[in-house]
Amino acid sequence: MSKLKNTVEKTQSLFNAVKIFPGLVVLCGVISGNSQDWRIIGITLALALLLLNNRHKLIFIASLALSSALIFNVQNEPVDQGLKISDKPAAATIQVRISDSSCTGQTLSWLPPPKTIKAEITAVKFTGETEFKPSSGSIIVSVKDLNPFYGDYLELSGVFRSPRHDTFYQKTILKNNEIEQEEKKFEVIGFDYAKFLKNRGIKTVFYGTDYRIVNGHLSTVQNIYRQILGFRGKILNLFTCQLRSEDNKGMIATLLFGIPHGVSRETRKSFIFSGTVHLFTVSGLHVGMLALLIGLCLRPLPFKTRHLLIPVAVFGYVAATGMSAPSMRAFLMIALWSWSRAFLLWTPGLNMILLAAAILLLYNPGYLYDMGFQYSFIVVIFLMISSRGVAGWRELAFERLRWIPRSYRPLPLKIKLKLLGNSGEIVLGGTTAWLAGSVLSLYYQSIVFPLSIAVNILLIPLIWPLYPLILLAPCSETISAIIEFILESMRSICQIFYLNFDNLSCVRPAVWMMVLFFAAFAVLLTCRKALLKIGSLMMILALFGLWRWQALNLPQSLLIITGGGAAPMLLFTNSDQTIAINTPSYGASNVAASLLRQRGINQIEKIFFTGTLKSYSGGSARIFNELKVGEIVIPQWPKKRDYLSRILRGTAVEQIPISIDKFKKTEFIIGKPHNRIEYRYAGFNINVDIIEIHPGRTRFILNRPGLVSYTADVINSNILEVNEYVFK
Repeated sequence: MSKLKNTVEKTQSLFNAVKIFPGLVVLCGVISGNSQDWRIIGITLALALLLLNNRHKLIFIASLALSSALIFNVQNEPVDQGLKISDKPAAATIQVRISDSSCTGQTLSWLPPPKTIKAEITAVKFTGETEFKPSSGSIIVSVKDLNPFYGDYLELSGVFRSPRHDTFYQKTILKNNEIEQEEKKFEVIGFDYAKFLKNRGIKTVFYGTDYRIVNGHLSTVQNIYRQILGFRGKILNLFTCQLRSEDNKGMIATLLFGIPHGVSRETRKSFIFSGTVHLFTVSGLHVGMLALLIGLCLRPLPFKTRHLLIPVAVFGYVAATGMSAPSMRAFLMIALWSWSRAFLLWTPGLNMILLAAAILLLYNPGYLYDMGFQYSFIVVIFLMISSRGVAGWRELAFERLRWIPRSYRPLPLKIKLKLLGNSGEIVLGGTTAWLAGSVLSLYYQSIVFPLSIAVNILLIPLIWPLYPLILLAPCSETISAIIEFILESMRSICQIFYLNFDNLSCVRPAVWMMVLFFAAFAVLLTCRKALLKIGSLMMILALFGLWRWQALNLPQSLLIITGGGAAPMLLFTNSDQTIAINTPSYGASNVAASLLRQRGINQIEKIFFTGTLKSYSGGSARIFNELKVGEIVIPQWPKKRDYLSRILRGTAVEQIPISIDKFKKTEFIIGKPHNRIEYRYAGFNINVDIIEIHPGRTRFILNRPGLVSYTADVINSNILEVNEYVFK
């Protein structure tokens, strides 16, 4: 009987939880309609609602309707009558309407032009055709020095290129006299740009060579939005009119409105690897501060009117930022909270964020697979889950003060305990946010930087006064000078941590391990039993320890990357060192950087260039941008017209030592007639003979003492091919 009673009580608590969090049910209904793998979750929770009383059945009907609608929508997708592009490049002339809210045109002359622009195609004329044909669809446009404004109509000439870049990958294990060869795969290695665009409803990329402005018609809504963005430009000009540095002006544009091209690549890189790039994304911090300010301004109005108007005013700001997933998440949460208060309805904060996620997924189901969407919602959900525990620790800090009557409380003690409580809240909240986001950063970006907690804490005293000071910047040059000092300090702090502290080397986790991590983290934050807390903490430490151990115990391997008609790229890796030979193309370097980062390798100790032409170093910029490089070794100093000369004179290699070597030493030898490459380091001794059979086929002969000789013929096609040889 006691077991039955416990089971009934647990079941009843589950039903009560579902009553309190109907947003969870709606969200699961949306996810179940969007993904067959998750459909069981929506069905389970919907069935649980059937057991609730009648007034809650409306929620079940709503969630079931949403689920059914999405299932029908996914399984019966309409035939797309818009732009049809094959995977092969296609030259064309197109007419487009600029739909990218980050485009500022000439309203902000100090802002550099964006590298890529989102546009809606209206007509297309392929090479050989005489007339434009109506078309539709969202595309990405890339044209040098193009800086249009939202709503502009342009005619562009150029080439359609598929954003998808699949790579052949095959792994061969060489163990004593045994050879194990895995099946060759054709997949995307690293960041899947095509999937990223598809999740945003974008079909392809158009690389333009020239353009001209043409006439076009905007709808009423588009005209209103154009006026909002124009007003944004005036505000930014007003706030930055007394700033001297254009870099600081661009950084303010990014901090206030999330304009991505407002900061340089170097600045963004230091913020990414120091774990503070979230400051460049308009999210809860920005929207919450604005909502608080609007609420104070509307204080004279009646309670209900004030809370009905706050979301309306906030939406204007969110629209000016481009309505990204994080900003819309914050807006929807504030809107639901504000309207609930207006009608005297109570709902938990966690329920509001779940409803916000469901609404965004209804608008675009592709958000479910988007890193920004996952990062924004997962971090905020865990912060909300941990809020009760953090509040408990804060109450513990003030426990002593509560027993002292208010009139007898000494001021030093009040200040001390206040600082202790606030500091503890900041540290606990920052640690929770970092842990919740670290696994996603490791999976998508191969970044784990524990010191980002310290960096974020150091930036808090700079961030909070920055936004009020920006509002006062037009009033005084002194305030503008303070703002520039704060921005330079933020850059310096991030740069110091990025340059002087390494990223924690961890391999990319499997998806099931990520799910296990989040489950253990949720138990750690919500469970009150000490045994379960200790168990979940041990699980989290064990997972991080496993990922770290795998990165520190990598097998000795050789990666040969060919394709694109350039010289082959070779990567020798083991647990101690990574050596690269040539960086022939952007594609090869991008694949190499992705593979290394997924294995927890953040640095290449040496890069050997066997030639000075572009076919040997065309992708070096990508390597220098993604990984740290210890040394560059070249056979001779390149001539001015050589491609490598431009790379060596660039800012990316200023701090990297460069040495000239004829490659006749025992560490690295290139012999002539058959380009014999011999590499020795820490017991890793492998000879590679590279023989060009004919221009389209290359033979690689691998020899290592104690192992059977292995020969591989690789076709040098336009498609990249990665052959990995693991020595055990």
